[in-house]
Amino acid sequence: MKPIFLYGASGHAKVIIDIIERAGLYRIVGLADDDPARIGTDLIGYPVRGPGHHLTDLFPPDTEVIVSIGRNDIRRAIATTLTALGYRLATAVHVRAALSRDVEIGPGSVVMAGAVINAGARLGPLAIVNTGAQVDHDCQTGPACHLAPASCLCGTVKIGAECLIGAGSVVIPNLTLGDRVTVGAGATVVHDLPDDATVVGTPARPLRSPPVVD
Repeated sequence: MKPIFLYGASGHAKVIIDIIERAGLYRIVGLADDDPARIGTDLIGYPVRGPGHHLTDLFPPDTEVIVSIGRNDIRRAIATTLTALGYRLATAVHVRAALSRDVEIGPGSVVMAGAVINAGARLGPLAIVNTGAQVDHDCQTGPACHLAPASCLCGTVKIGAECLIGAGSVVIPNLTLGDRVTVGAGATVVHDLPDDATVVGTPARPLRSPPVVD
C-alpha cells in the first residue's frame, strides 16, 4: 500500500483515518500538526509529529497527503504550501458513499459515509462532502468547499471557492453562490448569493449584526 500522512490532528482527522483504513489503499505513516501540545502524542494509534517547518525531515517529498483541517481557507493555504514542497494531494472516499460513475472529485478531497454524489457533479480540489451530504446532478463546487453533514445541493447548483454549506441546509436547484459564502445550519437558500454572503433561516436571509447599544 502507498504511504500517506495527514496534516492536522483533529477530530476531523479521526474521520479521515477511518475512511482510509476501510478503503485499504494507503498505509498511514503518521500525522503532522503545528500545535506543540499535540506533537509527540498519538491520534487513535498514529503518531503526531511536527512542527510543520520540519516536515520534509519527517515525511519524504512525493508522499501523498490529505489536509485534515475543516476550516476552508486554512486547508487551502496549507495544501498550497504542501504541494510547493513536493507532496501530492490524495483523495479519500468512504466505502459507504454513493457516487455516480461520471462524478469528478478534485485532489485533496474527502467524501464521508452516507454521502451521495449524483451524475455529472464536479467537485473542486480540497472538498469536504461530510456525513450524509447530498450533491445532486450537474452541481459544481469551487476549491476548498465544505458541505456539512446532511446538507443538500439540489440539481445544477454552482458554488464558488471556500463555501461552507451548513449542516441540514438546502440549496434549491439552479442557483449560483459566490466565493466564501456561508449558509447557516438548517437554512433553505432560494436565491443566488454574492461573494462573502452569510445567510440563515428558511427562506435564507442575510445575517444582520445586532444594533450597537451606547
